[in-house]
Amino acid sequence: MKRLFSQPHWFQIVLCITVALLTSRCQNCQDLKSSDASAYIKVLFFLDSTQSSATTVNFTKITSTNGTSTDTVTGNFINFLLPSDNNSASYSVAGTYTDTSSVEKAFSEDFQVKFSRKIGIEKPDCGVTEAITINEFTSSSGTSRVRLINVSPDTTSGNIQIFLEHK
Repeated sequence: MKRLFSQPHWFQIVLCITVALLTSRCQNCQDLKSSDASAYIKVLFFLDSTQSSATTVNFTKITSTNGTSTDTVTGNFINFLLPSDNNSASYSVAGTYTDTSSVEKAFSEDFQVKFSRKIGIEKPDCGVTEAITINEFTSSSGTSRVRLINVSPDTTSGNIQIFLEHK
């Protein structure tokens, strides 16, 4: 036993390298775990439920309860940031659009999204995974005008469709 610790031995060298690697990997995992992850929901606007392409609108009001600005606002969609410090958010949008008879009309819509966020660490490479599920969606106008189409945040094809006219 004395000989093992009196001079450098291959076992000691391998042990020291292993401890150094494991310590640095754990630090990286902790750093990643404490970082804030973001998720966005996409809101699309359509004249009615039979329309296949989004309608262009002019926004007069876009607000959210989480206190951050939206990621992207265009004429026919908005990407809203889901808050990382809360499990729900309320949004309000208003504006004008042109109907099929070329008449300009106003719209206003308020809705609330409740969701759950689960962050996990992947081993052995310390990758971070985040699973967000929309648990509840309520609208001030009811389900006939606003529809949730996806329970996972999706900024490509969208999460929420708002129909500007009833059919």
